Amino acid sequence: AGLVGSNNITTATTCTPAGVCTSNTTTDLRQSSHLDVAWFNVGWWQSAQFRFGQFKMPFSLEEQTSSRFIDFQERSVMNALVPGKERGAMVHGTPLNGLFYGVAVSTGQGKNNNENDRITDGTDYIARVGVNIAEMVGQKNAVYHLAAAYSDGKLPAAAAPSGRTEGRGPGRVGADLVDG
Repeated sequence: AGLVGSNNITTATTCTPAGVCTSNTTTDLRQSSHLDVAWFNVGWWQSAQFRFGQFKMPFSLEEQTSSRFIDFQERSVMNALVPGKERGAMVHGTPLNGLFYGVAVSTGQGKNNNENDRITDGTDYIARVGVNIAEMVGQKNAVYHLAAAYSDGKLPAAAAPSGRTEGRGPGRVGADLVDG
């Protein structure tokens, strides 16, 4: 089934009636029909699921949260330094009520970028584990997250911190001072 919005086209699929396999493909029409996310998830067990493709890496809560649900119009400047949407593989799940984790390997090249030289660039390793204390104690109308994350890899040259977010177009720190 395909959903067409003002800025993207999304397709989602479920493989079995039990919901064992899921997939998602989203194309961002604002960026010349570039692929936004495309992943395939195998979820035989809630405590250990496997995801492959281009998806959000399991690092920061800000990156994991949809832009529809964040308080500010744009994400923080620090969010530019965390792993975002990349190509890779991940093991993730919820082994206990309120406990969640994700461990991933990725190309480290960002969204829609190919790995050109694995020896030089290497592989990125990303992990996140967290708890929702409210869920553990049965408070259904509250969310108290506590999490820790780890990332190891090289930043590609295209991922240098920018003074602008994607919403304002491309830019780089100090570009206004240099370019006039």
